[in-house]
Amino acid sequence: MTVARDAAQQLYRSVYAILSGDTSLNDLLASSPENPKVFQTFIDFDSAFALKNEQWLTFGIVDDRPMDIEQMQDVREIALDVHVWVRGPGSDLAELLEKRVREVLDNADLSTATLFAWFCHSVGYSKVYEAAPQLWHITSSYNVLCMAQEN
Repeated sequence: MTVARDAAQQLYRSVYAILSGDTSLNDLLASSPENPKVFQTFIDFDSAFALKNEQWLTFGIVDDRPMDIEQMQDVREIALDVHVWVRGPGSDLAELLEKRVREVLDNADLSTATLFAWFCHSVGYSKVYEAAPQLWHITSSYNVLCMAQEN
């Protein structure tokens, strides 16, 4: 596995562990082991899952590149988007979820035994209301520097 792919996969696992393990976030999502609401993939808002749930969270890497400095090519600059989805006309819950995601991830230590990650910070967010399905969608963007480590 390449260094880039390895770092990205480890970052996915680390972000998932932090988000899915946060009790406050899971309470807001009404998440449970039988009906988890944090996903490492996009979920179509017309899917069977989305139609039976009021809120969920997805995330994904949107950019992954080596640093521009030749001596630091093993360090990856990764852009990560976290998506908050809430069905219904009011945006209060969507904003509470986005705020909690920011509290959990901003400056979070995403390092593991095989991943050194630092400078996870929010670089902004956007909020959109889709009138037809009555769905709030807030996208929060994060930048992370990381590097896979040898075991």
